[in-house]
Amino acid sequence: MSRSASAVALFVPSLVFVSVFTLLLAGTLGGWLGGFNGAICNWLSGMESPGMTGFMKTITAVGEWYVCTAVTVALIAFPKTRRFGVGMAIVLIITTLLTNLFKVIFTVPRPDINPLVHAGGYGLPSGHASNIAAFMCGMCVIVERFITRKDIRITIFVTAAFIAALVGISRIYLGVHTAADVLAGWALGAAVCCTLYSLTYSYQNK
Repeated sequence: MSRSASAVALFVPSLVFVSVFTLLLAGTLGGWLGGFNGAICNWLSGMESPGMTGFMKTITAVGEWYVCTAVTVALIAFPKTRRFGVGMAIVLIITTLLTNLFKVIFTVPRPDINPLVHAGGYGLPSGHASNIAAFMCGMCVIVERFITRKDIRITIFVTAAFIAALVGISRIYLGVHTAADVLAGWALGAAVCCTLYSLTYSYQNK
């Protein structure tokens, strides 16, 4: 795929993700999503068990900043992937800054339940969800540039989406975020990644 085509292919979903984030934010602040959040929370809490809790705690660690940072540093260390590693670092930094900014501006509280892990600060958007979404989207962009076989690409894309989904679900299961928090985090992280890489490809095409 040419750089100009890649720019368009990334810019269109970035608009969709921004729209989704805006709708989720409006729905949360307007109180429209309480029933939805409660239904998802109740469904996941019905699965609670020591084994499931241990699994979810392990999965949620994948979304921690230091995991994504370690992979990003590895990408920067190799000359062939250094450019993409730097791009990934910029994406993660901007995603983190925007996530924290929105938390402070909108002060959406975390769920009023007894969480299974400690988490401070505000709820929307979920930092773990935005971080893993930005990271996995970035990895998919790198895969698209380096891997030509369609079946391998699809396998990696599906795996990346599955991991991001699990991390988000783990945050709801553990009681530290609502479904809207997680969905907003996914949308924010994906929007940042798609927008920045789209702008990069557009600039390179000039």
